[in-house]
Amino acid sequence: MSPDYIQKVGNAFLQCSGRGLMLSPRDQELVARWEKAGIPSDVVIQGIEAAFEDRPTRRVNSIAFASSSIERAAKTWRSRRVGSGDESIDHRAEWETALDELLMRLHRGKKDQKDGAMHEIFDIAILGIEEIGKEWRKTPGYSVPTALEQLEDRVYNEALNTLHPLERLELERAVEGALDREHLNAPSIRAQTKRAFTHRRIRKRTGLPVFEIDPSGGW
Repeated sequence: MSPDYIQKVGNAFLQCSGRGLMLSPRDQELVARWEKAGIPSDVVIQGIEAAFEDRPTRRVNSIAFASSSIERAAKTWRSRRVGSGDESIDHRAEWETALDELLMRLHRGKKDQKDGAMHEIFDIAILGIEEIGKEWRKTPGYSVPTALEQLEDRVYNEALNTLHPLERLELERAVEGALDREHLNAPSIRAQTKRAFTHRRIRKRTGLPVFEIDPSGGW
């Protein structure tokens, strides 16, 4: 993640929210996702400022508060790019490289995994990535990011099911505790944050990679 990117976005959020001197690790992770998605820092800042136009009635402790507003700003920015010439750039080679890299990460993760049940999960992921690549190559307009997000949800849920019931309960309680500390009221933001927290803990336990790439092959 670019230090300049997080500094600009962080300063804007801290100024609007009036809290702290720096972003929390969780907030930094969320900012990193926006950068990886290719959203310019200025667009993220526009979303943050829009989120605070109507002063919140409670203290805002997380940049996740502005997530919906930032997504709207990003959607507007993307729509304005259509016809600007950006869409004419051919990213096929970059996508090929990024998908190949994801497959290699999965194969390495499977090799390092001693749990037989997790071998099957890695196989599901590998097959899914291969199918996404085939579909993308033959279907114009196919959305690789959407397909990757759906596959990640499926694979991570399968991985969650392999955990011992007590281990899974411990993970779920840890996630709920982290969510409660964030004080997220909007159901959509809470659901998005819960997904991120859960997936992060599953990655730590299983070695699964993030199924997120951008058109330039970034992660």
